[in-house]
Amino acid sequence: MTVEETIVATLAADPDLVQIVGARVYAVHIPEHEYPLPWVMYRLDESEPVTEIDGTIRLVRHSMQFDVLATEYNQARTLEAHLVRILHDKPGKPRPALPVHVVQWTRSAKTPRDEGFQVEVTFELTADHVAA
Repeated sequence: MTVEETIVATLAADPDLVQIVGARVYAVHIPEHEYPLPWVMYRLDESEPVTEIDGTIRLVRHSMQFDVLATEYNQARTLEAHLVRILHDKPGKPRPALPVHVVQWTRSAKTPRDEGFQVEVTFELTADHVAA
């Protein structure tokens, strides 16, 4: 599984998130005129190899951003809280399936939009390097 597939499978397995957004979790862009709200869009923004002393690359650090759009502010904040609860690693929390090893919530930004309320939620994660 790719990093994105692992994260999306983890989100899809959470009944609380699915109850709110259903299957409206999209990669990179939202289908034109996607209604009803809310929805979640995700993308890997940056990837940085972790080079070991012998020059091999076994892990990669990624920055992954989620954009949430909901009609109401409280619903957007609830979705933000679900993403953090599902993905952010805490001591003793079991990890989802490999290849993702560590996920840390790094920031959130809230923005009102004409369509509703948007929250950008960013995570840093470490995953296995998959050679092309």
